[in-house]
Amino acid sequence: MDAKIENIKEVIFQSNGKLDVFEQINLRLANVEAERKILEDKVDYENKTMKGRMEEIDIRNEIQTKVFNNLQEHTSDVMKELSELKETYAKQCDSFISEVNNCNKIINEHSERLTNYC
Repeated sequence: MDAKIENIKEVIFQSNGKLDVFEQINLRLANVEAERKILEDKVDYENKTMKGRMEEIDIRNEIQTKVFNNLQEHTSDVMKELSELKETYAKQCDSFISEVNNCNKIINEHSERLTNYC
């Protein structure tokens, strides 16, 4: 096979400059191959870059999800505590009102006694 190629090259070389056509073809093929390699390298670089960006986005999403879940849990805890405080406040209010009513009752009783006494 190599002998045939060499024979063809020799024939072309002896045909007064027609070899230039084949050299141009080979040069163009080499340029196309070089451009293909450059494009392939660019695609590989972009793929790696995109993969890195996607991993970064995934990490950020995980962090945001954790933060959201923590905030949601904290909000639930605060709401529970507020509900308990509301119940405690309602009980204290009821107790205070009861004490005020008892004081008013005692004041009325004393007022009546003083009125009866005078």
